[in-house]
Amino acid sequence: MRRFTMIAALAAFVGGGSLASAADLSYKDSPYTPLAPVWSGLYVGGHLGGLWTGDSELSAEKKTCVWYWGCSNWKDAKNVEFGKDDDDTVFAGGLHIGYNWQKDSGVFGIEADVDFADGLDYLATLRARLGIARGDLLMYVTGGAAFAGFDDDAVSFKTHSKTYSLKSDDDDRKVGLVVGGGVEYKLRSNWSVGVEGLYYAFADDTNTFNVTERGCYGWCSKKYKVTEEQDNDLWTVRARLSYHFGDEEADAPLK
Repeated sequence: MRRFTMIAALAAFVGGGSLASAADLSYKDSPYTPLAPVWSGLYVGGHLGGLWTGDSELSAEKKTCVWYWGCSNWKDAKNVEFGKDDDDTVFAGGLHIGYNWQKDSGVFGIEADVDFADGLDYLATLRARLGIARGDLLMYVTGGAAFAGFDDDAVSFKTHSKTYSLKSDDDDRKVGLVVGGGVEYKLRSNWSVGVEGLYYAFADDTNTFNVTERGCYGWCSKKYKVTEEQDNDLWTVRARLSYHFGDEEADAPLK
Protein backbone atom coordinates (compact mmCIF):
# COMPACT_ATOMS: atom_id res chain seq x y z
CA MET A 1 0.00 0.00 0.00
CA ARG A 2 2.84 2.37 0.86
CA ARG A 3 4.55 1.54 -2.46
CA PHE A 4 1.36 2.32 -4.38
CA THR A 5 1.04 5.62 -2.56
CA MET A 6 4.65 6.61 -3.45
CA ILE A 7 4.18 5.64 -7.10
CA ALA A 8 0.98 7.73 -7.31
CA ALA A 9 2.68 10.75 -5.73
CA LEU A 10 5.63 10.45 -8.12
CA ALA A 11 3.30 10.24 -11.11
CA ALA A 12 1.39 13.31 -9.93
CA PHE A 13 4.65 15.25 -9.49
CA VAL A 14 5.96 14.29 -12.95
CA GLY A 15 2.61 14.99 -14.58
CA GLY A 16 2.29 18.37 -12.86
CA GLY A 17 5.77 19.35 -13.96
CA SER A 18 4.99 18.36 -17.53
CA LEU A 19 1.83 20.46 -17.51
CA ALA A 20 3.72 23.44 -16.09
CA SER A 21 6.41 23.07 -18.74
CA ALA A 22 3.79 22.83 -21.46
CA ALA A 23 1.99 25.92 -20.14
CA ASP A 24 5.28 27.84 -19.98
CA LEU A 25 6.19 26.75 -23.50
CA SER A 26 2.76 27.74 -24.77
CA TYR A 27 3.16 31.21 -23.19
CA LYS A 28 6.59 31.74 -24.70
CA ASP A 29 5.70 30.52 -28.17
CA SER A 30 2.30 32.23 -28.46
CA PRO A 31 2.23 35.02 -31.10
CA TYR A 32 2.71 38.50 -29.65
CA THR A 33 -0.02 41.00 -30.44
CA PRO A 34 1.33 44.58 -30.24
CA LEU A 35 -0.49 47.10 -28.13
CA ALA A 36 -2.30 50.09 -29.63
CA PRO A 37 0.00 52.82 -30.98
CA VAL A 38 1.25 55.38 -28.48
CA TRP A 39 1.17 59.05 -29.54
CA SER A 40 3.86 60.31 -27.17
CA GLY A 41 7.13 61.56 -28.65
CA LEU A 42 8.74 63.74 -31.29
CA TYR A 43 7.42 63.91 -34.85
CA VAL A 44 8.18 65.80 -38.07
CA GLY A 45 6.36 65.99 -41.37
CA GLY A 46 4.98 67.92 -44.29
CA HIS A 47 1.56 69.19 -45.35
CA LEU A 48 -0.17 70.45 -48.48
CA GLY A 49 -3.57 72.02 -49.07
CA GLY A 50 -5.63 75.03 -50.05
CA LEU A 51 -5.39 78.55 -48.62
CA TRP A 52 -8.22 81.10 -48.79
CA THR A 53 -7.33 84.78 -48.42
CA GLY A 54 -9.52 87.70 -47.36
CA ASP A 55 -11.28 90.06 -49.77
CA SER A 56 -10.37 93.66 -50.46
CA GLU A 57 -12.69 96.61 -51.08
CA LEU A 58 -11.58 99.48 -53.33
CA SER A 59 -12.98 102.98 -53.64
CA ALA A 60 -11.77 106.08 -55.52
CA GLU A 61 -12.19 109.81 -55.08
CA LYS A 62 -11.00 112.72 -57.18
CA LYS A 63 -10.77 116.51 -57.12
CA THR A 64 -9.95 119.07 -59.78
CA CYS A 65 -7.35 121.77 -59.19
CA VAL A 66 -6.90 124.96 -61.28
CA TRP A 67 -4.02 127.34 -60.81
CA TYR A 68 -5.13 130.43 -58.92
CA TRP A 69 -8.66 129.11 -58.28
CA GLY A 70 -7.53 126.23 -56.04
CA CYS A 71 -9.01 122.72 -55.77
CA SER A 72 -12.52 121.41 -55.49
CA ASN A 73 -13.66 119.06 -52.71
CA TRP A 74 -13.11 115.31 -52.90
CA LYS A 75 -15.95 113.41 -54.58
CA ASP A 76 -16.51 109.89 -55.87
CA ALA A 77 -14.57 109.14 -59.02
CA LYS A 78 -17.08 107.58 -61.40
CA ASN A 79 -14.60 107.14 -64.24
CA VAL A 80 -12.14 104.89 -62.37
CA GLU A 81 -12.07 101.21 -63.33
CA PHE A 82 -10.30 98.76 -61.04
CA GLY A 83 -8.27 95.83 -62.27
CA LYS A 84 -9.33 92.27 -61.63
CA ASP A 85 -8.58 91.05 -58.12
CA ASP A 86 -6.11 88.22 -57.64
CA ASP A 87 -7.51 84.75 -57.03
CA ASP A 88 -8.32 84.42 -53.34
CA THR A 89 -7.70 80.62 -53.35
CA VAL A 90 -4.14 79.34 -53.68
CA PHE A 91 -2.13 76.20 -52.92
CA ALA A 92 -0.01 76.24 -49.78
CA GLY A 93 2.52 73.76 -48.44
CA GLY A 94 5.13 73.50 -45.76
CA LEU A 95 6.69 71.61 -42.87
CA HIS A 96 5.77 70.93 -39.26
CA ILE A 97 7.51 69.63 -36.12
CA GLY A 98 5.99 68.80 -32.76
CA TYR A 99 6.00 66.77 -29.57
CA ASN A 100 3.14 64.90 -27.87
CA TRP A 101 2.59 63.71 -24.32
CA GLN A 102 -0.05 61.01 -23.78
CA LYS A 103 -1.80 60.04 -20.52
CA ASP A 104 -4.38 57.31 -20.99
CA SER A 105 -6.59 58.58 -23.85
CA GLY A 106 -5.62 62.24 -23.38
CA VAL A 107 -2.95 63.73 -25.63
CA PHE A 108 -1.32 67.13 -25.14
CA GLY A 109 1.22 68.51 -27.59
CA ILE A 110 2.98 71.53 -28.99
CA GLU A 111 3.65 72.12 -32.69
CA ALA A 112 5.41 74.66 -34.90
CA ASP A 113 4.92 74.93 -38.66
CA VAL A 114 5.72 77.11 -41.64
CA ASP A 115 3.88 77.45 -44.97
CA PHE A 116 4.63 79.12 -48.28
CA ALA A 117 2.04 80.27 -50.81
CA ASP A 118 1.43 82.77 -53.59
CA GLY A 119 0.82 86.17 -51.99
CA LEU A 120 2.74 85.33 -48.82
CA ASP A 121 6.42 85.48 -48.03
CA TYR A 122 5.75 83.03 -45.19
CA LEU A 123 3.01 81.87 -42.83
CA ALA A 124 4.03 80.27 -39.51
CA THR A 125 2.41 79.19 -36.26
CA LEU A 126 3.33 78.04 -32.77
CA ARG A 127 0.37 76.11 -31.35
CA ALA A 128 -0.76 73.92 -28.46
CA ARG A 129 -2.75 70.76 -29.29
CA LEU A 130 -5.25 68.97 -27.05
CA GLY A 131 -6.73 65.69 -28.22
CA ILE A 132 -8.38 62.37 -27.45
CA ALA A 133 -6.83 59.12 -28.70
CA ARG A 134 -8.92 56.14 -29.69
CA GLY A 135 -6.26 53.60 -30.56
CA ASP A 136 -5.01 54.43 -34.03
CA LEU A 137 -7.14 57.59 -34.24
CA LEU A 138 -6.36 60.99 -32.69
CA MET A 139 -8.87 63.85 -32.69
CA TYR A 140 -7.66 67.26 -31.51
CA VAL A 141 -8.21 70.99 -31.27
CA THR A 142 -5.37 73.48 -31.56
CA GLY A 143 -4.62 77.16 -31.08
CA GLY A 144 -1.79 79.63 -30.62
CA ALA A 145 0.16 82.45 -32.23
CA ALA A 146 0.45 83.08 -35.98
CA PHE A 147 3.08 84.99 -37.93
CA ALA A 148 2.84 86.13 -41.56
CA GLY A 149 4.77 88.07 -44.13
CA PHE A 150 2.29 89.39 -46.69
CA ASP A 151 3.33 90.55 -50.15
CA ASP A 152 3.17 94.32 -50.67
CA ASP A 153 -0.40 95.52 -51.18
CA ALA A 154 -0.95 96.49 -54.80
CA VAL A 155 -3.82 97.94 -56.80
CA SER A 156 -4.35 98.53 -60.49
CA PHE A 157 -6.87 101.02 -61.82
CA LYS A 158 -7.61 103.02 -64.94
CA THR A 159 -8.77 106.63 -65.28
CA HIS A 160 -10.10 108.21 -68.46
CA SER A 161 -6.54 108.67 -69.75
CA LYS A 162 -4.06 106.40 -67.93
CA THR A 163 -3.63 102.97 -66.30
CA TYR A 164 -1.84 102.68 -62.97
CA SER A 165 -0.35 99.77 -61.02
CA LEU A 166 0.80 100.87 -57.57
CA LYS A 167 2.22 99.17 -54.47
CA SER A 168 2.27 100.27 -50.86
CA ASP A 169 5.50 100.45 -48.89
CA ASP A 170 3.98 99.53 -45.52
CA ASP A 171 5.47 96.84 -43.28
CA ASP A 172 3.56 93.68 -44.19
CA ARG A 173 4.82 91.48 -41.35
CA LYS A 174 1.99 90.64 -38.96
CA VAL A 175 1.37 88.73 -35.73
CA GLY A 176 -2.05 87.24 -35.04
CA LEU A 177 -3.94 84.26 -33.65
CA VAL A 178 -4.72 80.83 -35.09
CA VAL A 179 -7.32 78.21 -34.05
CA GLY A 180 -8.46 74.97 -35.61
CA GLY A 181 -8.63 71.21 -35.31
CA GLY A 182 -7.99 67.96 -37.07
CA VAL A 183 -7.86 64.19 -37.09
CA GLU A 184 -4.82 61.97 -37.41
CA TYR A 185 -4.50 58.23 -38.06
CA LYS A 186 -1.48 56.21 -36.96
CA LEU A 187 -0.29 53.67 -39.50
CA ARG A 188 1.29 50.29 -38.62
CA SER A 189 4.77 51.78 -38.93
CA ASN A 190 5.93 55.07 -37.39
CA TRP A 191 3.93 57.11 -39.91
CA SER A 192 0.63 58.92 -39.51
CA VAL A 193 -1.70 60.71 -41.94
CA GLY A 194 -4.24 63.38 -41.14
CA VAL A 195 -6.41 66.30 -42.18
CA GLU A 196 -6.33 69.69 -40.46
CA GLY A 197 -8.23 72.96 -40.76
CA LEU A 198 -6.93 76.30 -39.41
CA TYR A 199 -8.26 79.85 -39.21
CA TYR A 200 -5.75 82.74 -38.97
CA ALA A 201 -6.85 86.14 -37.63
CA PHE A 202 -4.66 89.12 -38.57
CA ALA A 203 -5.34 92.85 -38.31
CA ASP A 204 -6.90 94.43 -41.41
CA ASP A 205 -5.10 97.05 -43.50
CA THR A 206 -6.19 100.37 -44.96
CA ASN A 207 -3.97 101.58 -47.82
CA THR A 208 -4.21 104.84 -49.73
CA PHE A 209 -2.76 105.46 -53.20
CA ASN A 210 -2.51 108.94 -54.72
CA VAL A 211 -1.87 109.99 -58.33
CA THR A 212 -2.01 113.34 -60.12
CA GLU A 213 -2.79 113.87 -63.80
CA ARG A 214 -1.68 117.17 -65.31
CA GLY A 215 -3.64 119.05 -67.98
CA CYS A 216 -4.38 122.49 -69.41
CA TYR A 217 -0.69 122.87 -70.26
CA GLY A 218 0.10 122.70 -66.57
CA TRP A 219 -2.62 125.12 -65.44
CA CYS A 220 -4.94 122.45 -64.10
CA SER A 221 -4.76 118.91 -62.71
CA LYS A 222 -6.91 116.05 -61.49
CA LYS A 223 -5.95 114.32 -58.26
CA TYR A 224 -7.09 110.75 -57.59
CA LYS A 225 -7.13 109.01 -54.21
CA VAL A 226 -7.73 105.24 -54.17
CA THR A 227 -8.45 103.55 -50.83
CA GLU A 228 -8.10 99.81 -50.27
CA GLU A 229 -9.64 98.02 -47.28
CA GLN A 230 -7.83 94.68 -47.03
CA ASP A 231 -9.16 91.76 -44.96
CA ASN A 232 -6.08 89.78 -43.89
CA ASP A 233 -7.84 86.79 -42.31
CA LEU A 234 -6.86 83.41 -43.78
CA TRP A 235 -8.28 79.88 -43.83
CA THR A 236 -6.53 76.65 -44.76
CA VAL A 237 -7.42 72.97 -45.08
CA ARG A 238 -4.49 70.64 -45.58
CA ALA A 239 -3.45 67.00 -45.63
CA ARG A 240 -0.62 65.94 -43.31
CA LEU A 241 2.02 63.21 -43.36
CA SER A 242 4.16 62.79 -40.23
CA TYR A 243 6.98 60.53 -39.08
CA HIS A 244 7.07 59.65 -35.36
CA PHE A 245 10.43 58.88 -33.80
CA GLY A 246 10.85 55.95 -31.43
CA ASP A 247 9.17 52.55 -31.12
CA GLU A 248 5.42 52.82 -31.37
CA GLU A 249 4.83 49.37 -29.79
CA ALA A 250 5.01 48.45 -26.13
CA ASP A 251 7.70 45.97 -25.00
CA ALA A 252 6.88 42.34 -25.62
CA PRO A 253 6.38 39.99 -22.61
CA LEU A 254 9.59 38.63 -21.14
CA LYS A 255 10.57 35.13 -22.26
